[in-house]
Amino acid sequence: MQLEWSVIIALFAIVMLVMIAWKKFWSICEQANNCDWNSVWLNRLDGLNNLYCKYYHGLEYEKIPLPETGAAIIVANHVSGLDPVLIVAACHRPVRFLIDKKQYERFGTMWLFKAIGCIPVERSGKPEKAMRAAIKAVKKGEIIALFPYGGIHLPDAPAKKIKGGAIRLAMLSQADIIPLHVDGINRKSYGHVVKAIFIRSHARLHHLPRLQCCKSAKKGEEAITYKTCLEQLQTLIDYNLEVKK
Repeated sequence: MQLEWSVIIALFAIVMLVMIAWKKFWSICEQANNCDWNSVWLNRLDGLNNLYCKYYHGLEYEKIPLPETGAAIIVANHVSGLDPVLIVAACHRPVRFLIDKKQYERFGTMWLFKAIGCIPVERSGKPEKAMRAAIKAVKKGEIIALFPYGGIHLPDAPAKKIKGGAIRLAMLSQADIIPLHVDGINRKSYGHVVKAIFIRSHARLHHLPRLQCCKSAKKGEEAITYKTCLEQLQTLIDYNLEVKK
């Protein structure tokens, strides 16, 4: 009988310790959170992601010049599945990513992609549906992020033209484009989506000069064209890839 009571007390003590540790764990995540996702649990996960990127992947970044209110369009080079995780950690506002529909529907993570407002892109079907959703989000003052290569493109791969979705989105919404450059990713992570999350890196995130691709110009100014803005963005990304090499 005495032994049974000893086991019960020991189990109770273990449960209490686990509950205290659990509460402390989420308290630390809440303190690390720097972005309001309008959800207690998403804010906690954001804090956890910030800690993970900082201490596991050694993330160093310059403050991303996002507006305190209003829309902006983030674009970046894309070498692995770690890139969007780093971008979220570096931003002080919620970011909605345009994501390939197959990745969006990946088993086990679709709930999270849906919760944080990712926009699935059906490349072989109706990609314009995603563009309409992105335009709607930007006009509501949200932050949209996308990778203009349309997928992973490694620094040592042959030159590739970027897609014009970000430019069209910017010209239709008159939101600024904020280009970022992801660097310091472990080469073993290159080209991988899930595997890259677990391979340690010394990640760095730099912001580049913002682009303003307005559809119309103010009085006395020359209107910037779609082609000009696309060339400017391509030059920024290609320049940083050359530096990387």
